Amino acid sequence: MPLRLAPALERYIADKVKSAAYRAAADLISGAVLHLQAQENEDPVWVETLRFRANEAIKDIESGRKGSWDVETLKARLLDGCM
Repeated sequence: MPLRLAPALERYIADKVKSAAYRAAADLISGAVLHLQAQENEDPVWVETLRFRANEAIKDIESGRKGSWDVETLKARLLDGCM
């Protein structure tokens, strides 16, 4: 399927392929389309629950109610009950 892209997008894709971030332009475009599909299929309740929990965590940090944590623990706590 031939595509016509704006020159800026063509340069962006060429730069990503040249930097070895993607093997080919088709890989980058396929990944972008898959990401768009995932966004379109997101469960709005799950997204809102995750957003609420993230905002609560930010409030805790800003108010000084924070403890030690690591990224994996934070992910697990945010996702607990969201799936």
